[in-house]
Amino acid sequence: MQAEKQTKSEILDLMNEYKKAYAEKNINSIIKIIPKDNDVIFVGTGQDEWVKGFEEIKKGFERDFEQADYINIEFSELPVFANGNVAWTTTTMNMRIKINENELNLNGRLSLVFEKRNDIWLIVQLHYSLPVAEQKTGKSYPK
Repeated sequence: MQAEKQTKSEILDLMNEYKKAYAEKNINSIIKIIPKDNDVIFVGTGQDEWVKGFEEIKKGFERDFEQADYINIEFSELPVFANGNVAWTTTTMNMRIKINENELNLNGRLSLVFEKRNDIWLIVQLHYSLPVAEQKTGKSYPK
């Protein structure tokens, strides 16, 4: 179900906060938008980036920020869907990262689930993935 205008606006504001906090490598801003629960799950692109619980997620962001000199993220269109106090979106996310003198451009896919608690939307699940390079357009599986 498409989200109501107010919900969509609040989720888009939250996504802008996330984007800004990432660019500034501001851990305090990031942790404000994640509940301090043990059942929150964030999945990244690394083998070890299936992260559960607030403290582990915080460590993951700290690692991201520590390893990159520069981070910029851009989202494509952000459709927002909602039902009650739960909302979700799926989009593409381009990450531009600079590590030492090396620049990376990661064109990935991002899915998020949000929950509204005490009138505040929080990210309760995040999944960022990269398409398999060996998988050709029109094929269901890599080579």
